[in-house]
Amino acid sequence: MRFLHTADWQIGMQAAHVGDAAASVRAARINAAGRVLALARQHQTDFIVLAGDTFEHNALPSDLIESIADLLAQAPCPVLVLPGNHDLLEPGSVWHRPIWKDLDTVSILSERTPFYCAGAEILPCPITAKTSTQNPTAWIQPGGKDHIRVVVAHGCVQTGPFGSDDHPIPLDTSTRTQSDYVALGHWHSTTICNERMAYSGTHEPTKFGEPNSGNVLLVEINRRGDVPRIEPLATGQLRWLRWGENTPVSAPGEIAQLASRLRATNNPSRSLLELTISGVLFESDREHLAAVHKACEGFLFSRVDDSNLRPEPSGDNWIQNLPPGPVQETALRLKQLAAKSGREGEIATQALLQLFHYAQEAA
Repeated sequence: MRFLHTADWQIGMQAAHVGDAAASVRAARINAAGRVLALARQHQTDFIVLAGDTFEHNALPSDLIESIADLLAQAPCPVLVLPGNHDLLEPGSVWHRPIWKDLDTVSILSERTPFYCAGAEILPCPITAKTSTQNPTAWIQPGGKDHIRVVVAHGCVQTGPFGSDDHPIPLDTSTRTQSDYVALGHWHSTTICNERMAYSGTHEPTKFGEPNSGNVLLVEINRRGDVPRIEPLATGQLRWLRWGENTPVSAPGEIAQLASRLRATNNPSRSLLELTISGVLFESDREHLAAVHKACEGFLFSRVDDSNLRPEPSGDNWIQNLPPGPVQETALRLKQLAAKSGREGEIATQALLQLFHYAQEAA
């Protein structure tokens, strides 16, 4: 048996955090959904599991919901959809719309009862509350020797403290329920929890700082009790790049190198960039800083923060203006050490620059 595990499509998200690029981000989510269906066709899957949060919330316009219903109806195999904590089962839920009753190949997993598809026993855990500290898989009892067992749940694997909206799921769920695979949604990063339990992650990244997202999981299980073969497949349409957060500029030429890197980026019009430039602005790099900003204009979206970029010290007058005593003596000593080659000189240079910046702030 072979199926695709996906989740967290978040169709209908506004993406206001990327300004004018929001429309492109929303369109990419739908295009990535089409990519999921194409992969199902390519790999001849028996079904697709959508483990929650297909939609961003329940108050979406009918035309958007109907467009996704039409898209899912084009799948080459059955599609099993679990309500998540964004599109939960509540009065006015998107899953109560009449459109879903007219689709023969799309099944909404709205009941905590076994569902059978392609020889597999599907154990759904639909979400009925936005926030909960209850384990959504608690209803499942061990058993089932005749069918491959697949749990479909939406929540947070229980490895530490939780917030009230996490719908905690124990890490031993596959063992307790005697299931062959636990298909999870809620985390946007593809995460293999153990050999029988995984998050597919979102099929298209939603924001900066989502590592290893933009995937689905191809899951193969030969027979009851076998360990699944889990393979991530890329579906993401856009790249979300976060550069420079922990790499301050410390030597002349580094900003020039950054400008070159930006100009060499593949498909910048399909990339969103969050760039942090901190550290030292050397006089020789001032023109290259302008080139960095110019290169960023070619990206679909860019946000550049250079507020912590500080000019290099010029001359020695600033040392003479330091308070006499240990502070001034330290600066003079660091200046001597900075003239040396090797690692010692580099460290002394950084320390001297930091002292210069402290002096600027004090002034």
